Amino acid sequence: ALGASDAPMLGFGQVRHREQKYGHLARVVISPHHRGQGLGRTLCSALMREAPKLHEITAYSLFVYDDNHLAISLYESLGFVRQGTHERYPNMLWMVAPLSAIR
Repeated sequence: ALGASDAPMLGFGQVRHREQKYGHLARVVISPHHRGQGLGRTLCSALMREAPKLHEITAYSLFVYDDNHLAISLYESLGFVRQGTHERYPNMLWMVAPLSAIR
């Protein structure tokens, strides 16, 4: 979560171990009042740095709504590549990035 303990929460995200190889970014959200300030990049980068410390992974993954063009653009700039759609939710893109995506 982004935000000091005495300040309002600015963002939230989780990283899970998925399919025994991915550090899966999930529930990534930034407060609507604080978007456009680079906080999404900061949060995703922090999750990507922490994932290998928590789980033995070979890559990162995430799902994103296919009409969320700003998020897709952010994820692509972080090294994520579109892999197709979610098998049960065709409006969700599955994206994957290599471990080397985070520097």
